[in-house]
Amino acid sequence: MRLLYLVANPQRIGGVSTSVRRVTNELARRQGIDVRVIQLTPPDVSGNDLRALFSGALFQLWNERAKAACADFRPDLLVGYYGSQGAYAAVVAGLELGIPSISCLRGNDVNLDHFSPLNHHLLEAAVARADAVTAVSTEMVGKIRAWYAREATFISNAVDAERFRPDPDGARELRSTWQLEGPVVGMFGEFKSARGLSTLSALEPVLRGTTTILVGSVRPESRKDVPPWVRAFPYVDDVQTLRAAYCACDLVLHPSIHDGMPNVVLEAMACGRVVVASRTGGLIDLIDDGRTGFLCSGDGWPAIIRQLLAEPRGDIGAAARESVPRPHQETDAFLRLFDGVLARRRRRHPGEGCAD
Repeated sequence: MRLLYLVANPQRIGGVSTSVRRVTNELARRQGIDVRVIQLTPPDVSGNDLRALFSGALFQLWNERAKAACADFRPDLLVGYYGSQGAYAAVVAGLELGIPSISCLRGNDVNLDHFSPLNHHLLEAAVARADAVTAVSTEMVGKIRAWYAREATFISNAVDAERFRPDPDGARELRSTWQLEGPVVGMFGEFKSARGLSTLSALEPVLRGTTTILVGSVRPESRKDVPPWVRAFPYVDDVQTLRAAYCACDLVLHPSIHDGMPNVVLEAMACGRVVVASRTGGLIDLIDDGRTGFLCSGDGWPAIIRQLLAEPRGDIGAAARESVPRPHQETDAFLRLFDGVLARRRRRHPGEGCAD
């Protein structure tokens, strides 16, 4: 099976890139699988060039790059990540070349782009015309069914539990290096409006007396939501340091307003951390409330944080680590879907091989 993954920019910081690397690395280990990833946006072209977006030039460039990669690689399947970007490009190229396509929806492409005058029609085409659609939460599956009358397959994100694991020695060293004292409460990831940074100000009374840290990149429009008493550390691309940072935390908070299934929560859980997260998106699928973490909504945050700071729950962290999906489970789910799509295509077009 020859799989061509299409991503706007797989080098960009964020969950899409993390997921693509994890899945394609695992697929490459499987016998009989040949996988390639192409970056749709060349390094010298800005994806934020609004003139190119509105004129269609950027999408035309993506289409040309996708078709050139198909001519070179001759894939059996096109797999596009993020609905209004890679998935749209995969669907358009696939329709033109007669190659089946998979649209992998991730988070903001549904929660945000559905309401965008610019991106709605791209997402609609990616959902309606793909041979199969995947989503990272059961909540997203329901939205796709309601909004587009299309069924999607829920495939959970996963985490490498060997790379992300309890690391008490690393945590002690990092606490010393970063000068973290007392109980440590952490937030991780790429911080944007949907990540709920504004929640922190309301939590100041309960977090007073802790060291509260923010580890990751903060988008310019969200910097105003970072309170002055929170210590911010830049994005960490070294797994050893990132693992130690998770393990240095007594609690990990994830107060998203909307979300897909955030890799940072999977990583924190694999490190045996107690996570308190919003009751939204894939967090509902990932966390068994009260057993592998805690789900909060409304004004419930202060009480659970106060309780967990007073009575640490190591049993919750241990259960969280045992519960997180592993990469082989995620890859098995994708391969079952791919096999089904190819089987249907063969029934409709007997004798058809790889696309020209």
